[in-house]
Amino acid sequence: MVGSETTLELTLTGMAYGGDAFGRDEHGMVIFVPFTLPGERVRVTLTERHRGWARGHLVSILESSPRRLEPLCKHYGQCGGCHYQHMTHESQTARKAEIVRDQLTRLGHFAAPAVLALVPSPSPYQTRNHIQFGVTAEGRLGFRAAGSHRIIPIGECHLARATHLRCLAQFTPGRPPGGPTRVRANGLVTGTRRSHSRVKGRPPATSNSTARIRQSGMPAERPPVFKEPTSSSSA
Repeated sequence: MVGSETTLELTLTGMAYGGDAFGRDEHGMVIFVPFTLPGERVRVTLTERHRGWARGHLVSILESSPRRLEPLCKHYGQCGGCHYQHMTHESQTARKAEIVRDQLTRLGHFAAPAVLALVPSPSPYQTRNHIQFGVTAEGRLGFRAAGSHRIIPIGECHLARATHLRCLAQFTPGRPPGGPTRVRANGLVTGTRRSHSRVKGRPPATSNSTARIRQSGMPAERPPVFKEPTSSSSA
């Protein structure tokens, strides 16, 4: 952790898996900054410092990317459920294709993976068929805050399908959270669970529950995976 507040300006040159853009300080240290984009120049405050890398909090955008978009969701930036709403749909699609290509190269050791063109969703919204709600002490549904176990009550989610969000109306504010309720994709309450609420379109894959949590903003023990841009990469 950073003992005293350190503020600096960065030019961001690439993007890591999970949505953080990154740049290097004058000493060559990689600094990851959430809710930013490659090509932007930003002012950040360092919040974590590790050997060889650090993490920063966005203070202000000095030079904005043309690929930046105003997030539709009022909870974006506090809720840890998604990371790409500040990017245009075309940029999100390109980034996800890069992730597949990079994983095959870096982890699968394929020299030139033949990745087919990504088929984008007709809309960037209402695309998820599986979400998990946490329940606050007051019995309200919500998602985990970015980098925290704290549950943020939500009033909207633009990535979940409309049938999923009907479960919000089935929960009475102030209901004791003795057993969070399991909800199917059609929005019908079917039973209770002890750990968390599920809204889903298929059976849960418990083996990757940790990965789902980390993608939702939980702290990870390792630095984000990133790749330095090449001459053929877009800014």
